[in-house]
Amino acid sequence: MQTNTYKILLAEDDFVNAVNVSDAVEHAGYDVCVTNNVKEALSILESTFINAAILDYELLDGTIEPIATCLQFSHIPYAIVSGAERSALLSKGLHANHIYSKPADYNEIIQSLTLSRH
Repeated sequence: MQTNTYKILLAEDDFVNAVNVSDAVEHAGYDVCVTNNVKEALSILESTFINAAILDYELLDGTIEPIATCLQFSHIPYAIVSGAERSALLSKGLHANHIYSKPADYNEIIQSLTLSRH
């Protein structure tokens, strides 16, 4: 198991999904910082060093465009995992290479986000 110095932000408003993804992140040997809303996610990004992020598209208080913008500006790798139509997400200006459809293989996403670490 790796040391827990790599921190992944998880923004997910569905409790069961959040637990399952958190477990996958921790099982992979990484720390996870969980939130269910945009405001708190942005606050976490301001106050905590985050290495990567996994984002549900629609959270309790809105959609993740501001979070994605912040991550892009900071060159932090991220994945958007959503049940929404891919074309709808692309029309919001989100990058295709960041979008995954639910149900997703979170182990694959975690590996993709952390690949540059190894």
